[in-house]
Amino acid sequence: DVQHDMVVRNVGSHFSAIVNVYTGDALVAGTWPLAWEKWAKDNPDKASEMEVVWETKPLINNALAARSDVPVAVVQKITWLLVQLDSTQEGQELLKRAGFEGFEVANRQTFAPVEEFLNRYENALGKVQ
Repeated sequence: DVQHDMVVRNVGSHFSAIVNVYTGDALVAGTWPLAWEKWAKDNPDKASEMEVVWETKPLINNALAARSDVPVAVVQKITWLLVQLDSTQEGQELLKRAGFEGFEVANRQTFAPVEEFLNRYENALGKVQ
């Protein structure tokens, strides 16, 4: 019974979650592929002692939002610049170094799968803190 037999705790970062499992302070942890791949590359001997046991379907990642007092023209210009970033070699290199494939214009419907995932998570494990 995950509600009673498990303690969910926030350890501050993806790398900290991975290290908590490696050191035995946690049995399992959640992270994202980029953090695991970087840690495994930097710590191949340690990573070989661990196993990825489950992966979620890909979810949309970070969101960029603007305050309501930022002029619409500024928001539109920044949005256009970010969405076009992958159209140049320099932009592609910047994105690759940051671990992103690119940016896309999003709306509430774009984030519906994230909301659905969080609802399933909270139903199974409790409220996200």
